[in-house]
Amino acid sequence: MDHVILVCPRRAIVLAAGSGSRLWPYTKDLPKTLLNVGNFTIFDRIAICLHEVGIEEIVVVSGHTSSRLESHIANNTNKLINNPQLQFKIIKNDHLELGNIYSLWLAKHEMKQDFLLLDSDVVFHRGILDLLTSDQHDSAIVFDGARKSLGLEQSKVIISDAQMVKDIGKTIHPLDGDGEYVGIMKISASVAKHVLHMVHGLLAAPLFPQYYTHPFRLVAKESDCFFACSTEGLPWIEIDTIEDLNYATSMVIPLLEKRSEIIELNNLS
Repeated sequence: MDHVILVCPRRAIVLAAGSGSRLWPYTKDLPKTLLNVGNFTIFDRIAICLHEVGIEEIVVVSGHTSSRLESHIANNTNKLINNPQLQFKIIKNDHLELGNIYSLWLAKHEMKQDFLLLDSDVVFHRGILDLLTSDQHDSAIVFDGARKSLGLEQSKVIISDAQMVKDIGKTIHPLDGDGEYVGIMKISASVAKHVLHMVHGLLAAPLFPQYYTHPFRLVAKESDCFFACSTEGLPWIEIDTIEDLNYATSMVIPLLEKRSEIIELNNLS
């Protein structure tokens, strides 16, 4: 099945409701996405990258210490980017016990047009978004195929010979995964309808999976909707633990800056 998109999405949805319990005490009174990595918060790094690839509206599903994030966006992020054309919208998740699948559901009215979907705890090279938004497929999932040593905690993907995602999630056996899900997707409005249909059915059950990747998994198993978009070796990291935070600051940020310098030099030559 061919899916072709001619216009890049102008909206991004960022899931930022989680408590970041593995990063306590840093996240006791602060959203994980507001932790500093280098000179910027994780959220500001995400917002800057989104702005640079043409995103005009960032919808944030917040939860844990939501007021801190709202205040930061108003007083810091807006001033940092300094573009009145970039709009922010906050949706609050008051039921963190339902997991991030509920955060996805709360953003359902924002999915009537094509959009990017991002985790709020990922630090990444902007070039990853360039690869995603320039890809011809209307729906795509970003993965890192270079990460062969996958564990139970990582969200993994299984990819077909046609480079389509056939499965996604933490329940995939580490030996079966073809790479790690980065926490970034591009979703068309038409595919979003199928995903939301799955979410609605899941939430109606007495017990349901709490990870937002599960409905995407169900859709992927039904049809070839999601192109597997490789990071092509560009640096990124998901920040779940204090060790991740320290590694991101000491190792990943220098890589991001180095790769950006190389790209700028290539553009000048």
